[in-house]
Amino acid sequence: MSEQEARLSIQNSEADRLVVVVEPWAEEYDIPGGATIQLRFHGPSVGFPELEYADRKLTIYGWPGSSFSVFRDGVEISHGAGSISAPAVRSGVK
Repeated sequence: MSEQEARLSIQNSEADRLVVVVEPWAEEYDIPGGATIQLRFHGPSVGFPELEYADRKLTIYGWPGSSFSVFRDGVEISHGAGSISAPAVRSGVK
């Protein structure tokens, strides 16, 4: 199975903070107004990140077998639990 990388750039163009949650790791990042972060996901080529936005909170779901790192200004600021591959989930469960 081949591997892929998915990169997401998230810019908070509002004055208020934006909360970014990365699941299934339950990692949470506060993004101040005007700031930008990059998420880099790595994993099997059979999946991709999914996004959900509500009430100033952006939730990003990794796919089974994926892992991630967070960067600001090209410097890695976190890989925490994201270095652990996401588990497989039952169909219809995020």
